[in-house]
Amino acid sequence: MADQRSYTGGNFRLEVGKSDAGYLRKVSGGGMKADIAEHKLGPQNYTKKNVAKIAWEEVKFEVGIGMGDEVYKWIKAAFDKNFLTQQCTLVAGDFNHKAVQEMQYIDCLVSSVATPKFDGSDKNPAYFTVAFRPERVRHAPGDGTDIRAKMGPAQKAHLCSNFRLSIPDMPCNRVASIDAMELKCSVSEDAVGIYRENSLHPMALTVPDMKVTWSYADFTAIEKKAYDWFVLGHHLEGQEWTTTIELLDPNMKDKVGEITLLNCGWKEFKSDDREGGSDKILRCTGTFYVEQMQIQIDRYDSAS
Repeated sequence: MADQRSYTGGNFRLEVGKSDAGYLRKVSGGGMKADIAEHKLGPQNYTKKNVAKIAWEEVKFEVGIGMGDEVYKWIKAAFDKNFLTQQCTLVAGDFNHKAVQEMQYIDCLVSSVATPKFDGSDKNPAYFTVAFRPERVRHAPGDGTDIRAKMGPAQKAHLCSNFRLSIPDMPCNRVASIDAMELKCSVSEDAVGIYRENSLHPMALTVPDMKVTWSYADFTAIEKKAYDWFVLGHHLEGQEWTTTIELLDPNMKDKVGEITLLNCGWKEFKSDDREGGSDKILRCTGTFYVEQMQIQIDRYDSAS
């Protein structure tokens, strides 16, 4: 019917707490799902099935450094193992940006945070991927308000190529890339017999490895450090180190944020494969274990 048209999937707004999430590229998940119990009965030649347990899908969203204040505090709390429960709402808008439908995510816990891949050849804006688990999801009609929010200037301050790596006593001026790192926060359900929807509780935190790719011009200096660690056996607690990844302004001097990796150590070191006739720049890569991870963003947007 003419007055009940569908609407585009590109007009949406995510609210975390009482503020806008900020520069948001994508939101997915939050659907209903169920575990199915099967009954393989002797008298029948087919399997009977019924719903055993219901749950809500994990929700993921990609947000830039121009994130809102509530999103930044939520992410930082996860890195600091100070888990926060948030109320989130995904508002869908029509062509005129008027709210037509809401998905209300109730009592949400962060389940993972992935950094962007920092790459000197990538000129795209940097986005973090954040996942959370809602205890409950409810759908409601929109109230017709304008979903457009005032966006601050912080997002334009950082690209994937604007970074600086610092590892003590190791050359870092020719770092080509740092792979994306995903911090995982385990969430466990407290299944209680009288409730259909279970409460969620934070559990263990899993810190990812860091994989760095250098120009082969630095191979000799880096190999000496790796040899000292692997072969000479200098890899005790006191010989681990702190690594920092600085997120830089386009002037490549001013810092807009920093990721700190504590108690780092070598896990693997190798050079690229060689191939005849290849025009690929030769690289070497190092993989490091990390015990703790911290984040500090100095120039996010306090969007409302």
